[in-house]
Order: sequence, then C-alpha cells, then structure tokens
Amino acid sequence: MVPPIPHELSDHVIDFLHDDHRALSACGLTCRAWLAAARYHRFADTSVCGKLGRFIDLLDASPGFAPFVKTLRWSGLAYQWFNSIDPTTLLSVLDRLPSLRELKLTNFVLDSTLISQLCSNESFIDLNGLALNYCSTGTPGEFVQLIRSPKFLKCLGVEGLRCASQDEKFDDSTPPPPVYSLAISGLQIPFMIDTADWLLSGSNRTAVRELRVHITSRVEARQTANLLGKQGEALQRLEIVIDPESNLEVELYESGLSLACLPNLRRCHLTFKLREMFVEGT
Repeated sequence: MVPPIPHELSDHVIDFLHDDHRALSACGLTCRAWLAAARYHRFADTSVCGKLGRFIDLLDASPGFAPFVKTLRWSGLAYQWFNSIDPTTLLSVLDRLPSLRELKLTNFVLDSTLISQLCSNESFIDLNGLALNYCSTGTPGEFVQLIRSPKFLKCLGVEGLRCASQDEKFDDSTPPPPVYSLAISGLQIPFMIDTADWLLSGSNRTAVRELRVHITSRVEARQTANLLGKQGEALQRLEIVIDPESNLEVELYESGLSLACLPNLRRCHLTFKLREMFVEGT
C-alpha cells in the first residue's frame, strides 16, 4: 500500500497550481484530503457575469465552497449599458458568503434602494475591499453613503463612475473612508475629479499608499499629475495605465506628469497601450 502524502506536502504542491483552474478541479476530485486546498485557490476569487440566479443555485447545491470565496467579481451584461440590480438577490448572495472580503461590481446602476439596503447589511459592512467600475449612482451623497458603510474598508476602486445628478457637490465636511489602496479612472469627468479630490483629502493624503490611475487624454494626465503632487511622500506603490487618444509624447510632456515628487515610491508599474502595440514596464 502506498503511504499517504503528508498534507503539508500536498498543499504545497497545490499552491503551485493556484491559477490553473482545470488542474485545481482535478485535484479537488482526487481525494478529500486535497479538496480544501483545491477549493481555497479555485474559489477564492470568483467571477460571475450576468444574473446571479445560477450562482445562488450553485451555492445552495454545494454550500461547502461558499466559505472559500474571498472576492466576488460581478459584472453586468456587456451589451447592456448600466445593468440594474435586484437588491434582494445581491443581499442573498452576500449572506451566503461568510468569508467574503472584497466585492467588485462592474457596469451596474446603483440606485437609492439598493444603496440603502447594502448599507444596513452586515456582510457588506464587514467588507475591506470595494470596487465600483463603470457604475452609475444617483447623487454624490448616495455614493458617499455607500463607500463609507464598510467599517474596515482598506481598498477602494472607482473607475469610470458616473453620477446622474451633476449639480450636487460633495459635502466636504464628510471625511472620506481611510483607505490605503485606491484605483481611479475617468479623471476627465467633473464628478470623478471631485471624487478624487475628496478621496485624497484630509488624513488620506498620508494614508493612501497604493494608487492606480488610467490615463487616456491630456486632461487625465494633468489631473494625475495633480494627484501625485498632493500625495507626495505618502505613495509607495503606483500603477499607471496609459492609453492615449492622440500623441503620447505631447500629452505627457504638457501635463507635467513626473515621479520626482514621490521620494518614497518603492514600486511603479507602467502599462502603455498603443494602437498596434502593447507594452508593459515595471
């Protein structure tokens, strides 16, 4: 009889397969001893596109994998601009994921009813990571209410956010959530400029250590230069995605974008997206 492989060794081997979903699925079906390690990597970061009905059915049929879900990425249908969310369905999913720590929503309308119910949901309040990518809110006040609800929020992403009410401004008396990691894009939109200024105000000028920005125009390059100037010595990690609409050299040169104001920067990741070329640099 072949002696069993020690759990420490099998877990270490499975760790090397963390990004190979087919291999992880095979490991999970090999024996019960391998199941926990395989599920840990297979479901830690879970993505769902479209409606959540089938995902809820899966959670009900196999509740054993729910505790392994740490990050849930839910994106609306790509061909439908700003999908609606049924609050009951989303809250039902959140309540089924006891270990959820990060929620990422893409291409959704976040109406007042949804925001109100999320802000009173314990699973949402316990999140430490939230991303609202290409979503739409009714007013800046609703947006502020939403991102200030999680008590332990540390990582925040607001990329391409839209606001239906363009007249209402941020309440400067409300402090931003104390995040240390921020991803932001769409800095050519007045609402996003106000959002960035608010998120990097007060104590966050020294609290935010990681920043990710997306530059597609001269306006965004100029706004990014302003953000970097405000953060100064606080930033330690920076990721910049440059996707220019016209001449890259002119846009960056005229914006005054520079890393000279970041003396404590430890890591900088630059991604250049050109018309017929894709270049990454670290």
